[in-house]
Amino acid sequence: MAMVFEYEWKPTFFHRLHPLTKAIMVFSLGFLIIYWWDPFFWIPLTIFLIAISRIAKVPKSWYAVIGIALGITAVGGLVAMIYTYDPGMFKVWSHDITQIVIIDFHTEGTFLGKTMITVGGLLWWLASHMHTAMTLLLTQVFVYSTSIEDICDFLTKMRAPPQIMFVFIAIFRFIAVFQRKLLVIINAQKLRGWHINSRNPIQTVKAVAPLTTPLTRATVLMVDEVTMATKIRGFGLGRPSPTQELKMSNIDKLIIIALVATFAVATYLTMWYKVGIL
Repeated sequence: MAMVFEYEWKPTFFHRLHPLTKAIMVFSLGFLIIYWWDPFFWIPLTIFLIAISRIAKVPKSWYAVIGIALGITAVGGLVAMIYTYDPGMFKVWSHDITQIVIIDFHTEGTFLGKTMITVGGLLWWLASHMHTAMTLLLTQVFVYSTSIEDICDFLTKMRAPPQIMFVFIAIFRFIAVFQRKLLVIINAQKLRGWHINSRNPIQTVKAVAPLTTPLTRATVLMVDEVTMATKIRGFGLGRPSPTQELKMSNIDKLIIIALVATFAVATYLTMWYKVGIL
């Protein structure tokens, strides 16, 4: 079973697409995520991304990463939301709607200043959180359906500098290797009686301490092994050759045309008519 953010072959539509097609998909849909803050736009986009995630058969366990990311950013987002009430921040939605006060904390005169939750602030908070979720969904589809070999062969054909290729692929691969190494260390410590059963954050940090030494040692060893492997293979002495010929199908070409056209139209409408913004 694939680790989180690790490629795994599946006979799906997205696995068969050309790497360039998927890269353009990430680029174009990524900009739509950045452009669209209006719920009438990001909600359909979220549904579309969930749909392509299921078509690509991304493991459902990966969605836990999205939940964790949203949980981590929730506090900061809530703090920002209570200060998002300036009517100048909303260009399209009527101020009669965005300035509706849901909760007024009555903190004027304190070090907090004026704080309140408005409809506009709530819309901004929801959109910013969904941007995080959509970005992770899109990244998961690309990572799960695109092998390192395909990425390497594509970058080689595009004559990308070997140094950039190495950094990109090393990071791409290191995530899965690190996860497997961490699981081995955790299982080994459990066999020695290690466990975490406290809800106290201080006690939890103390309980994690036995993992730090073996994990640090393993990380150093992995870096040393990668360094030695690159020297043995003569990395940087010449340009690598692709291992396979990547051919673009007619479906790839049609999808690229559709993605580029969608990106161009969305950019024009957003820049000139403020479509998709609050």
